Amino acid sequence: MSNNTTKKLTDAKIKGLSKPLKRTVLFEEGTGFGLRLEPSGRKSFILFFWFNGKKDGVTLGQYPKLSLTDARAIVVKIKQKVERGEDPRVEIKETQRANRNFYTVGDLCEEYIERHAKVKKKSWKEDQRILGKDIISIWSRRKASDVKRKDVINLLDSIVERGAEIQANRTLAVIRRMFGFAIERDILEFSPCNAVKAPAKENIKDRVLSDEEIKALWNQLDECKSMDRRIALSLKLMLITGQRKIECLHLKYSEIDNSGWWTIPKEISKNGKPHRVFLSPKANEVITLAKELLPESDWVFPSPRTGKPFIGSSIDHALRDIKTQEMIKVDFTPHDLRRTASSMMTSMGIPLLTVSKILNHSEAGVTAKHYDHYAYDKEKKDAIRAWDRKLNQILADPNKVKSKQSPAKPKNTMPKKILTNKKKEEKTEVITYEQFLINNKLKDLSKKQSKR
Repeated sequence: MSNNTTKKLTDAKIKGLSKPLKRTVLFEEGTGFGLRLEPSGRKSFILFFWFNGKKDGVTLGQYPKLSLTDARAIVVKIKQKVERGEDPRVEIKETQRANRNFYTVGDLCEEYIERHAKVKKKSWKEDQRILGKDIISIWSRRKASDVKRKDVINLLDSIVERGAEIQANRTLAVIRRMFGFAIERDILEFSPCNAVKAPAKENIKDRVLSDEEIKALWNQLDECKSMDRRIALSLKLMLITGQRKIECLHLKYSEIDNSGWWTIPKEISKNGKPHRVFLSPKANEVITLAKELLPESDWVFPSPRTGKPFIGSSIDHALRDIKTQEMIKVDFTPHDLRRTASSMMTSMGIPLLTVSKILNHSEAGVTAKHYDHYAYDKEKKDAIRAWDRKLNQILADPNKVKSKQSPAKPKNTMPKKILTNKKKEEKTEVITYEQFLINNKLKDLSKKQSKR
């Protein structure tokens, strides 16, 4: 956040301020009174002051709902209290209660995204998408304090009725966090989501692709021309490495070292720790194919439109579209590929601990958290190589494999059988004994012996 100063704020000056690229505060010189500007265009009056040797601050209200004149009147009251040595918290509480009446749901959504989701969640864009789709479009101008539990229930029912039961659960989770954030920030006193249950039963996902489905999907991804080639290759990498969708999409060439290890940075990994992944020959094959599509980019799977990595929802939308067109006939989600890789490795006898290390699962317990710092690189490398060999067997052409493993038997070269009645028979062909001698340039010595 950047700070600037001006001699005096006026309505004309405030209205003439454009949207900043990042949050900015414009202070009146030497007063502690200022205007906070958001990239969205929202403008709010603020006041910073000292009391009992400590610096404190309060948001007075949003402009123009709170006029410049009324904001100055609140500033005067707070400063008078401070000058008399009295605690200004009473006036501040009154200001905050008044602010609750100023806050719309749209304001709350914006503040939640900027101050909570973007700061604490790697998946903040998904929260933003959900709020934009089902909350802001309906409740944007409604006072946040006027939203009741019945409103939340009706909203969820409408999402369920359009056939998106699981999405209703996701929406409830986001607005529950948002209203919880509002209580923490003293924007609201109560959450309308309290005691509201998720409308749909969550199914435990256990989908694992069979060998036949793996091969069919692999070939269909190659043949599907309507899907961006980078997305198809990223799906293959998820199956090969067992890594998460967002981690594969954010892969950079600079994260791969000369020994064939890919280090996922802590900013991308789900548990906030760097994670080393050994890249098998099959993985390197996929990455090489991706490099040919956009050689100059450090991203392995950049969007051709933005040059930046695809977002997770891009994969989901692409899969939904091609499934509708029946271009991909195997029913799966990106996470099913990760689960399939895990299940295949454990079915091959690879220890569960090693597979867990490959998947970068967080482990519970004091020993795992604080004492076990062994990297398991050798075990992970051996496991990935074994899975690579198994995958190659699954994807191999059975005809080629058969020709290599089972060479053709040599033709039967046994001599033709001579019949005892001086005739020779092979299948339907019959020749005389004399003809057999002529054909094979032989002599009948029995005749000479009989003459003697």
